Amino acid sequence: MAPSRTGSLALCVLTLSAICLPVQGYVSPTSIARPALRNLETDTRRICRGVRALRASAAQDDSRIDRGTLLKGAALGAFSLISTSATAKTDIFWKPKAEVPTAAEKDAFYAKYKYERPSDVLPFILENSQQGDSSDVLRALDCFGTYYPNYRLGPTKGDVFEDIAAGIAPKTALEIGTFWGYSAIRTARRLQKGGKLFCIEYNPNNAEVARKLIEHAGLQDRVKIFVGKSTWTIPKVAEEVGHADLVLLDHNKKLYYPDLLLLEKHGIVGKGTMVAADNVIFPGAPDFLDYVKTGPRWETKLVEEPLEYDLDATDPRGVFRGEGGKKWKEGTKSAGTADGISFSRCLGDVTAA
Repeated sequence: MAPSRTGSLALCVLTLSAICLPVQGYVSPTSIARPALRNLETDTRRICRGVRALRASAAQDDSRIDRGTLLKGAALGAFSLISTSATAKTDIFWKPKAEVPTAAEKDAFYAKYKYERPSDVLPFILENSQQGDSSDVLRALDCFGTYYPNYRLGPTKGDVFEDIAAGIAPKTALEIGTFWGYSAIRTARRLQKGGKLFCIEYNPNNAEVARKLIEHAGLQDRVKIFVGKSTWTIPKVAEEVGHADLVLLDHNKKLYYPDLLLLEKHGIVGKGTMVAADNVIFPGAPDFLDYVKTGPRWETKLVEEPLEYDLDATDPRGVFRGEGGKKWKEGTKSAGTADGISFSRCLGDVTAA
């Protein structure tokens, strides 16, 4: 009996799923290069988009599906993907997320890439990511963080945050605590057309790195960075920023609460604003959480996700990962420690409370 059109579509999806497994799984970097992995993912997304479109079309009118054309496209896609991987070169530094590098890979990485100041991250990112590819820049930052822990949302929290940002599609967004621009890149690419992200970063060296990486990701026209302490900078930029649809707090946890009050006072946060706050469990921001979890003006959801700092206490170099070779604070915990990111929607302006 001839297979149904729906059956052909299912077979195509299964074929693509089998093709995608090496891309999404834990591929050894000795068997496939980072550039090839990037190309594989790009090709896979393109093919899967086509399948989703066909699936949507089939839901409306099953007679529109030409199973021969569909399966031919899947086969050509498979050949393209396999051919790309066959010509790959080896990059021992590239690791899929969640895969821990070996001791030999660590030694090779540390011998080639030093980290004593923020600008030291640039050679690795620029060498190992494609100009204008924001996803590639994020993957490179995550890879660098596998060897040198640094402040960023990371892939797990980052995906959660970006899903929220995509649902909002903000016209105006504000981030306090930009560091090297990881979350700024995630936010900027989710702005609506003509939207703007304003960032406040205390450290001018971090701000300069963020500018260069945001430019490398091709998002420089959507982002403006202010340098200075948040408490001093918020009043100065309030008129330019105006009302924000989305705010991310990822700076000094002790400043979350007073800075939120300041943002409300100057009209940046008001009715409709979504305020995301990272690390509210560890290190923690209890006064901030108390404020957004009580009263009628806020609707808050806490998403529990593990701490993103990949500090390996067994590695003697693991304590020398800060700017200028400074040790991380005593009691710093490793990735996997319970933490969370909160999302609080403002339901009414301060004057309405």
